Amino acid sequence: TNGGKTTLTNKLINSLPNCCVVHQDDFFKPQDKIEV
Repeated sequence: TNGGKTTLTNKLINSLPNCCVVHQDDFFKPQDKIEV
C-alpha cells in the first residue's frame, strides 16, 4: 500500500508505448471455483 506501484506503472506505460498492463487480479479464480 502506498508503495508507488500505480505511479511507476503509469510512468512505464507512458514511456514504453508498445507495452500493456496485465492486472494480477484478472488471474484469480472465483471463490466458488477453488477446491477446499
